[in-house]
Amino acid sequence: MPHRCVRDLVERDAPVSAASDTTVRVATQAMAEHVCGSILVTEGGCLAGIFTTHDLLTRVTAAGLNPEATSLGDVMTRDPDMLPADASIKTAARRLEELGHRCYLPVVEDGCIIGVLSTSHLLLNGYPRA
Repeated sequence: MPHRCVRDLVERDAPVSAASDTTVRVATQAMAEHVCGSILVTEGGCLAGIFTTHDLLTRVTAAGLNPEATSLGDVMTRDPDMLPADASIKTAARRLEELGHRCYLPVVEDGCIIGVLSTSHLLLNGYPRA
C-alpha cells in the first residue's frame, strides 16, 4: 500500500461547525443533514471543542437534559486532540486506538482545520486498526 497521510483520508468539504451557544437540537439537525457524527464547536471564531453523537447520548440524553435548552458549550468535549494533516495513517490509527472507538479527531493544516478523522475513515479505506 503506498505511503499516505491523514490529509488523503479526510473530506475536502469544510467541516461542520457551530458556535458554542448553539442548542444541541440545532447542532444535531446539522449533523443529520450533513450525515456526520461530530460537529466542531467554536467560540470567537476559534475551535473550542467538539460535540459527537456519543456526547449526545451520554451528556444530554442520559443526563435528562433538554436538547432545545442545552447549548453545545455546556456538553462539548473541550480542547479536543488534533492531528496534523501530514501525520501518517499508522500514527492516526494508533491515536484513534488510544482514544477509543468513538473518537473523532480534527485534522489541521497550516493552522486551519481541514476535516475530521474517525476510525471509519481508516476502515473504509482498507486500513486495519493499529
